[in-house]
Amino acid sequence: MFSLYNFSSKKNLSVILIAIIVSILPLIINTNIDDMVLSIRYLTFSVLILIVYLLSFKKAIKSNVFKHPIIISLILLFTINLFSSLYNGFSADSIYFLSRIFILFAFSVFFSSFFTSDNFLVIGKSIVIFSLLSLLIYFIQIYIVSIDNNNFMKEVESISATMANKNLLASILFLSLPFLFYVYTTSSIIWKKIIILIVVLMLCSFLIIQSKSVFLALFFMIISIIIFSFRGNLKIILSSILILSFISTLLFFLNPMVYKQFNAEIKEIVKKKERIDNKIINEKDPRISLYIKTFDMIKDNPLLGVGPGNWRKEIPRYGLKNTMGQKGDKFVQRPHSDFLWFFAEGGFLSGILYIFLFVFVLRESLYFYYKIKNHKRYFFLILFSCILGYIVISMLDFPSERPTHNLFLAMVFGIVISEKNKKEYYNFNNLVGVILIFVLIINVSLHGLRYWSDIHMKKVLNYKSTGDWQNMIRGLDISYNKYLYDIDNTSTPLMWYYGLAYFNQGNINMAFDYFKRAYTVNPYHLHVINNLATCYAYNNDYNKAKELYQESLLISPRFEESALNLATLYSYEKEYVKSLDVLLESRNFSVENSSNISEFYINLFNETLLKLHKSYDLTEKNLKIVSDKKKFYKKL
Repeated sequence: MFSLYNFSSKKNLSVILIAIIVSILPLIINTNIDDMVLSIRYLTFSVLILIVYLLSFKKAIKSNVFKHPIIISLILLFTINLFSSLYNGFSADSIYFLSRIFILFAFSVFFSSFFTSDNFLVIGKSIVIFSLLSLLIYFIQIYIVSIDNNNFMKEVESISATMANKNLLASILFLSLPFLFYVYTTSSIIWKKIIILIVVLMLCSFLIIQSKSVFLALFFMIISIIIFSFRGNLKIILSSILILSFISTLLFFLNPMVYKQFNAEIKEIVKKKERIDNKIINEKDPRISLYIKTFDMIKDNPLLGVGPGNWRKEIPRYGLKNTMGQKGDKFVQRPHSDFLWFFAEGGFLSGILYIFLFVFVLRESLYFYYKIKNHKRYFFLILFSCILGYIVISMLDFPSERPTHNLFLAMVFGIVISEKNKKEYYNFNNLVGVILIFVLIINVSLHGLRYWSDIHMKKVLNYKSTGDWQNMIRGLDISYNKYLYDIDNTSTPLMWYYGLAYFNQGNINMAFDYFKRAYTVNPYHLHVINNLATCYAYNNDYNKAKELYQESLLISPRFEESALNLATLYSYEKEYVKSLDVLLESRNFSVENSSNISEFYINLFNETLLKLHKSYDLTEKNLKIVSDKKKFYKKL
């Protein structure tokens, strides 16, 4: 099916090029940008897919590929999200989102035609090298951290090889399993030994990373393999499940830390369920809080969603309380569920189509497992089981955003489509080829500009941290593009950075203008609202300032900057009770302790309490407030 055969020199060059890029993917990074892999790898893939299409122009696209449900679903997914962008307004983020879908589509079409010539083994071996290299980097990082480090366990939490996130590392290794299996069953003893080493290292890394979504994915994968391998033999199925249960139990007893962690997780799940049932979500449930808010977003925008790339700008409308972004020091960028993400941004049809992509892969894989009567059938069983597990990961994480995950997924699409079309005849469509190559050239330009802007945006953040405001403005002039880069990866408008730089230079009028412009780009950004309100206060428009501070606190009562500013205004206007209420609402003292409270907060609280006490406005209600707040203050 996928063995190496002789093929044309240009196509051979395409194979070698793809294999080289996949093999060295762990090394394609740029540590001088915030997300060291996202923009550089998408740029790499944009250039790669353009080159292989040019090299194999008449071999890269087969017209019958476009009749397959997976390709049709990808075309419809792109089209619906394009309409959603038109309806909700084009933005830099929506263009970037559409370009990612297009790259997934272009690779899927290429691999669907490419794998019909039985070229899969070379690509499979490159994924073996990718997995080995990623794991070696991961364990080298752990070794480096272990040397004279008192915070070893904390440091390990942040290690992810070169995948930017440890859970993403675990999920891409999981997605590589079918490719490892195929190479193992079709290659020499050397490759078999390498794959055994990879699997051992992979299991060790899973235990260290402790990704719940990957553990669940492994569980579903193993169970499905057992059920379909021994279909009709209930005794063997039950025996296999009992053996797995015994091994898992033995692991817990041999490693008390694993048991302790597992036990703690189970207790926390029970507590979370109780909090959900009682509708008392708190700060310990940030992901559940995001799910609930995203469901509300979907219900409010069922047809075309909020627009591709707009989830992170729209989510503050539903409140940031009990999310990681409630204090303004972090930013929620995604709902941690690909399926919810597609439903929220593109609407109901977008979400359904994304689900259909996996359903079609499952259907085709299972079909080939039953149809093929030789040992190759087990490859499709592993593929089926892996995609079943990957669905679990996509429900609980965000692999659809990541370039490497999408490349591997395109390969999976290509495998099942090429197997389906293997015996069919087809003609090359010149028009489709020309259109695709034209769009691919534009795509390279888009990702090149974004990568360039990301590099200079990192410099802007460095200038911001050192207070070099003039160079910060110069860096923004290079990074900013009205249509393609007007907002950074934290959903912060670049206009806000301009405003901050001018404000710190003492040019309040220029800052005021830029903060207003930032507000039009993202009107729900806590810092944008807060700084715009401060400029209104500088211009003595206290009513507008209070209105904006209240708007910010409506999004997140825990945002201390706006709370302190509003409390100061209330205190200035001698509304001391309101001032104290705002201060108290901004902190959750059942979770936080006094060490987390700023000196400015404590001083303002103390001064306001003293002013209230001296104001002689000591009605019975205010006497109780003073008494309660004094009791609270003693706890600080």
